[in-house]
Amino acid sequence: MVDKEKWRQLFQQYIGGNYSLEDLKKLTAGFCDPEESRYLQLLIDEYFADVEPSGEIEHERIQKILRHMDTRIREAVPLPANKENIPEKRRHRFWRYAAVLLVGITTYFAGSLVFQNFIAPSDNQEKNASPVILPGTNRATLTLGGGKPLELSSSKSAVVMEAGKIHYNDGTDVIENAEASHAVISTPKGGRYEVVLSDGSHVWLNAQSTLKYPLEFTGDSRIVEIEGEGYFIVARDEKKPFKVISSGQEVIVLGTSFNVNAYTNETVKTTLVSGAVQVRHADQTTILQPGEQSSVSRSEGLSKKHVDTEEAVAWKSGIFYFNKTNVHEAMAELSRWYNIEIVYEGNPKVLHFYGRISRDYTLAQVLEVLHLGGLRFEIQQRGENEHILLVKP
Repeated sequence: MVDKEKWRQLFQQYIGGNYSLEDLKKLTAGFCDPEESRYLQLLIDEYFADVEPSGEIEHERIQKILRHMDTRIREAVPLPANKENIPEKRRHRFWRYAAVLLVGITTYFAGSLVFQNFIAPSDNQEKNASPVILPGTNRATLTLGGGKPLELSSSKSAVVMEAGKIHYNDGTDVIENAEASHAVISTPKGGRYEVVLSDGSHVWLNAQSTLKYPLEFTGDSRIVEIEGEGYFIVARDEKKPFKVISSGQEVIVLGTSFNVNAYTNETVKTTLVSGAVQVRHADQTTILQPGEQSSVSRSEGLSKKHVDTEEAVAWKSGIFYFNKTNVHEAMAELSRWYNIEIVYEGNPKVLHFYGRISRDYTLAQVLEVLHLGGLRFEIQQRGENEHILLVKP
């Protein structure tokens, strides 16, 4: 007997974008059971009777997705056996919904189960021979005091501050006698790096980010400043609270792990993974518990909400995590990681993306996944090593 309430709830979660990978697996499995599949078809009919999608998903596009999908996923959403007897209108609704579902599966499994099996260059890429734009890597500069920036080794992944000495995480010296009191480490577009501070705290910097910090913490607090994005694991010291200053806010911690996203002209977001932090903005203050995220914006001030922490820190694990991420936010991530400029030619038809994609793939591979989800684009070259990603309507 079909558990109608279970399937209705799962279907509504999917339509609302509030679902997990496990929920998606259950939903696709439902299409393989005759009775459950019939009830899902009923839910599909009800949905499309009330909601008309913003854009048509054509049968040809579905076939393209199916051709590139692994067999295990392809069989998850079969056409009903009596497809020839289904009225054209209802059949079209099925394909539209199946397309949405398949795109969700495609992006969720990309980079894990089926990415290498279904990604192939589009006809447009083959004809225009788009340049290969590689993902970001370990790149950063270190500046002591007011000195000149020192380019850090791309074959290393972290620098360690230790008693007036700076070395890489493998023990190789960077600067044997650091006489300055403060340092600045900056990652460019397409760069990332880790810093181990003198108190043992770790900071992972995302692309296009800057961290300012003292070589040794003195006084009754530990203060650093960040622009861009960084993930912090702070060494506990109740006598010296750790403070992170970014655009319009201050985060105060004792010992915890959290993420700060403070790129210029974007809402500043602080996501707590473990421990507890206090976030201050102007005359507003809030305490975050694990699983909560604060936001600071000019229009709304300081607010907080419950979030999926995995989404906020996925970049540190080498993943693009899109969860109803609007196209402009997604393109901003690509711009920083692949060192490209984004130009919009009108308003994109696709509004949001869902799923996980490896940050180790080339730009073309990532765009091919997003293209299956409806993104239209063109890569243009400007100069020897400069590129523009033209997003089309």
